[in-house]
Amino acid sequence: MNITAETVVTRVDFAKNIKEEEGFVLFDFSYEEELAHVRVKDDLSLIEVKCRNMSKELEEGFEQEITEKLTGLA
Repeated sequence: MNITAETVVTRVDFAKNIKEEEGFVLFDFSYEEELAHVRVKDDLSLIEVKCRNMSKELEEGFEQEITEKLTGLA
């Protein structure tokens, strides 16, 4: 499955600043009242979450939630 900016728009509520760049989809997302910057490889082989105040546990939960939303499992 290839992820595009359109996939993010239709499946991830509250995603903002969505753009495609060199095989990745980049967007901002609010999770647990924190703003996270997300970088997803278009084939879902890599999901990176960057947030200053987010614990490793929250990052892992966020990555799981994003994966489920983008693959239609949520």
